[in-house]
Amino acid sequence: MGRVKVTQTKSVIGGTSMFGGVGGVGRTVIGVLIIKSLQAGLIHLHVQSFWQQVAIGVVIVVAVWIDALQRRERA
Repeated sequence: MGRVKVTQTKSVIGGTSMFGGVGGVGRTVIGVLIIKSLQAGLIHLHVQSFWQQVAIGVVIVVAVWIDALQRRERA
């Protein structure tokens, strides 16, 4: 993954909205910790890099889905 995508991923996982207006440094730090923990765990389990990317992709999709649901509820 490119550096921009990795940074966006960590922000989204931390709760920053892809639609704008919501987020913060603390949430981004939490996102970084979650992704780094996931990566470290997958490496420790000797998971191939392809499947590591798939797992992180699934986490991103779930985070964006949750964000979209929360935005619907607020509207």
